[in-house]
Amino acid sequence: MRKTSTLLGLTLLALTGTARAQEPASAAPADAPPASESAAAPAPASEDSKADSKADSKADSKADSKAAPAVEASAAEPSTAKPRKLQLGINFVPMAAGKVTIAPIGVAEQADAAFAYGLGLSVDYRVFEGLSIGFAPQIAFNVEDKGGQNLTGKQVDLLLRLAYTYGFGDGIHAYAEVLPGYSIILADDRGLGFALAFGAGLAMDVTERAFVNVGAGYEMGFQKFSRRDDKTTFVRATLGGGVRF
Repeated sequence: MRKTSTLLGLTLLALTGTARAQEPASAAPADAPPASESAAAPAPASEDSKADSKADSKADSKADSKAAPAVEASAAEPSTAKPRKLQLGINFVPMAAGKVTIAPIGVAEQADAAFAYGLGLSVDYRVFEGLSIGFAPQIAFNVEDKGGQNLTGKQVDLLLRLAYTYGFGDGIHAYAEVLPGYSIILADDRGLGFALAFGAGLAMDVTERAFVNVGAGYEMGFQKFSRRDDKTTFVRATLGGGVRF
């Protein structure tokens, strides 16, 4: 009987020790995190990589701060080119299809004028965008009727010039002009009087300063001589160029 009870007690002790030994092994996996969570967790960055990333970010921010003001300055920088206000020009002035009014004793007769040709200068000052004022003297030769029996000589016109210019881009400009002034006919007698010319044309820039121009218009003279009243009218053209300052 004692042997049986002793054997039973030893068997119970062995079973109890086996159960206690198995409890920690089964509890360990429960405490460990799932495999997916452990794989998703990032590896801690080293101190060197952190220092490199901070240095790179500081360098990028400095480069951006330096580049941004440069771009803004270049965009906000105004054009330094100033508009040129003074313009000097020279023109060849052919004068055709003219008329000479001859009135020796108050009886006016009109005859066709011969082909006259002249040379003109111009000095213009730009008042504001488009509008300019200036002085445009000219001299014409062969001022006479086609028969050459009455008026033969030269004509000097001292004209003011009022012009309006409109730019189309690409260095092309259209202009209209009015030229009032004083006219002197130098012939066997001297004729003096008011003169008025007007016209229009085109100018094209050759360089930043130089330009060429072509135009056409009409001129009327109201000259008077001491012994007669001889007046001239012409269809005039201008072919020339100039420089702006």
